[in-house]
Amino acid sequence: MEPGPDRPEPPPCGPFTAVDAWFVPLIYVCAAAASAITGLVGYAVSGEEVDPVGPVTLAASAVGLYGGFAFGCRLVARARGTGSLPDDLGFVVRLRDWAAIPAGVGIAIAAGLILSPISNLVDENQDVVDELNNATGAKLVVFALIAGLAAPVFEELLFRGLLLRSLLAKFSPLVAIAISATAFGTVHLLDFSLGTVVVLPALIAFGAISAHQAVKTGDLSRSILLHVGFNLPAVIGALF
Repeated sequence: MEPGPDRPEPPPCGPFTAVDAWFVPLIYVCAAAASAITGLVGYAVSGEEVDPVGPVTLAASAVGLYGGFAFGCRLVARARGTGSLPDDLGFVVRLRDWAAIPAGVGIAIAAGLILSPISNLVDENQDVVDELNNATGAKLVVFALIAGLAAPVFEELLFRGLLLRSLLAKFSPLVAIAISATAFGTVHLLDFSLGTVVVLPALIAFGAISAHQAVKTGDLSRSILLHVGFNLPAVIGALF
């Protein structure tokens, strides 16, 4: 889409420099720690069982993780720019970009078909997919909201917002896209499941497509909606 009156020429990197890319792993670690703390609070308040994790504990953990992503990005934006996530990181969603959702669904389906021979041979899903498929009741609703909404919004903010824009200050768009996509894919390996190893190429490929859209448009609208669509088949499969 060409720049228009309400879609200005994309800034190459905003107020960031390549050094700011190092904030991303720091934010991720701090957010993971916050997730553990808020999860413990949720467990203490709810009195749920530890295994399997209950819906309140799960929701509290997600608040810590994704709230940590948002808070960390906001701190960096305040230190390096205006402090506005939309202005500094392109953190917006436009309804006119709705077509990115079915596009994301198509990417997910295509990736599943391409990787199906290996997936069938391994016969193991990502841990998060198994947890989503096995969830019921309130826990299923919480998982669906996390996978279908929270993860797309806040992962895009961190990886296609802060990381990508920081990399663009030093590298060409092609290199910046490749690095950010690889980082996005490999961080999913933290669930230590063979199923994630199998889908790693799909995650990296999706990350590259999403990053390309972020560079092309100068904001995260299409990237977020693409991510919603990419996760949607798994959510629908668990719900129905």
